[in-house]
Amino acid sequence: MRYGEPERWRDPARQRGTPLLVASYRLLAAVASGREQPLQVCVWEYPWIRIITSTEGGRRRHVRLPAAAVLQSGKTGAAVAEALLLLPDIGTAPLASYRSTLRALVDMRRTALADTEDEPVLIVGVATSPGSSSARAQAWRSLLQEVARRAGEPPLHARVPAPQTWLGGSRNNDDRRPAHQLDEVFALVARHPLLTHEQLASLLQTSTGRIARLEAELRERGWLRPVTAEHLPLGTHAPTHDLVKRLGLVELTAAGRQEAARRLLVPAALARRGHGVMSSDASRRRFLRQLQHTLGANAFFVELAAAATEVTVRGGDEALVEWRSATACAHGRFRPDGYGRYRRGPWRFGFFLEYDRGTERSGQYATKLATYYRYRATGAYRRDYQTFPLLLVVTTSELAEERFAHQAYLAQERYGGLPLSVFLTTTERIQAHPEGVLGPVWRGPRTEPSAGPLARASWLPARPCRAVAGQATSSLSALEKR
Repeated sequence: MRYGEPERWRDPARQRGTPLLVASYRLLAAVASGREQPLQVCVWEYPWIRIITSTEGGRRRHVRLPAAAVLQSGKTGAAVAEALLLLPDIGTAPLASYRSTLRALVDMRRTALADTEDEPVLIVGVATSPGSSSARAQAWRSLLQEVARRAGEPPLHARVPAPQTWLGGSRNNDDRRPAHQLDEVFALVARHPLLTHEQLASLLQTSTGRIARLEAELRERGWLRPVTAEHLPLGTHAPTHDLVKRLGLVELTAAGRQEAARRLLVPAALARRGHGVMSSDASRRRFLRQLQHTLGANAFFVELAAAATEVTVRGGDEALVEWRSATACAHGRFRPDGYGRYRRGPWRFGFFLEYDRGTERSGQYATKLATYYRYRATGAYRRDYQTFPLLLVVTTSELAEERFAHQAYLAQERYGGLPLSVFLTTTERIQAHPEGVLGPVWRGPRTEPSAGPLARASWLPARPCRAVAGQATSSLSALEKR
C-alpha cells in the first residue's frame, strides 16, 4: 500500500457499515471488469485511514476513505501492481464535504511521496439518479481541479467512471417503472416528514391514487404507518385531528428508519443528522406539534419544484436539484426550515427557507437572524456550502412580513459587514401571481419602517439568453454557486 501501513489494523469482526462495504466491493468490481487482463486483488483495506503530521506545527490529521486495494495484472512474475483508493458516492452528501479529504490527499502526496508515479489512483464512483448523475460527475472533476489549484499542486491522479454503471449492476433506468416510484416515495417520506398525498403526487408527477397504492405497499413491508389522531401530542386542537385524517399522512416505523439508513449507506445517527431521517419518537413528536408549520414549509418546496417543471415544459431548463429538511440542515442553534438549490440553466442558486405563520414576536425574529450571522461569521457553513446561501422568508401575513423585514434591517446595522441576502414574501402573494414562487413577489428588508410601498422582484436573476447560456462552463462554482 502507498503511504505506508496504518497505525493499527481494525478487527474485521467489529467493523460497521456493511452497505458502504458492499458499495466499495461493487466499485472495485466495476474497475476490475473494465480491464482486458485477469486481475488479482493483492491487498484490500476497509476502511482506509492514514495520519498526516504537519511539518510546521506537528499537528496530526486523519485521512479517511471507505476502502483501498492493490490490483496485480498479468500472468508472469513481471506483473504490474496498481494501488487504488476507492470512494463510492451515492449522492447523499454535498460535494463540499469532500473538499477537506481531497486537500488532505494532496498534502499527503506532497509530504510522503518522493515520486509522483507512485501515487495511487483515486476512483470516485458516482451513483445518483439518471437525471443528475452526469452533472455530479462533472462537478467531481471540477472539484478535483479546484482543490489542486488552490493548493498550488498538480491535480490528484483520479478517475471518475461513467455514472450509474456499478452500484446496482445492470438496471433498467426507466424512471417511471413501478419499483422506481416505490423507492422514490420511500426516500421522500424518509427525508421529508409529513408530505401529503397531493405533494408526493406533484413531486413524482403521478396521481394521488397511485401514491396511496404505493404507500399501502410500503405499509405491508412494515416501513410506513399512517399518522392518526392518537399519534398527536396531548393538547393538540381538534381541527388538527381532522386535518391529519383528511391529508392521509404517513411516517416511518422503526424498521423503516433502519431501512432508510441502510439505503443511504450511513449509520442511523448520520442518517438523522445529515439527511433528516427521524430516529426517535421524540423527534417525531416535535414535528407533529408543529404540523401546520411543517406542512407550509413542505408546500413551498413542492411549489418551487412544480414551477420549475412548468418552466421546463415551456422550453426552459430549470429544476429544484436539492432539498434538505430542517433536520438535515440544522447546525447547533442554527435551525432553518429547509435548504434548497435551484438550477436555472447551467447556474445553481442555494437558499435557506424560513417559513413563518405569524406566531412569533419581533424579538424571536431578531434571535433567529442572529444565528444566521453567527453561523456565517464562524465559517462553519463552508463544510456544506461553497458560499453562504441567501435567505428566503415566507410568511402568512403582511404584518409578520413587515416585522421580519424590519428586524432584518436592524440586524444588518447591528452586525455590520456584508449583510445577508434576504428576500421576503407572503403565501397570499405567491398564490395570487401566475408565476408563483418564481414571480416578482419578493422584497428586501425595509430601510425605514414608515416608508411607502416597496417594489417587488424575483429572488432569482433574469433568465439568460441562449447565446449566453451556451457559453457557460460547468465549473464547480457554476454547479454549486451557493
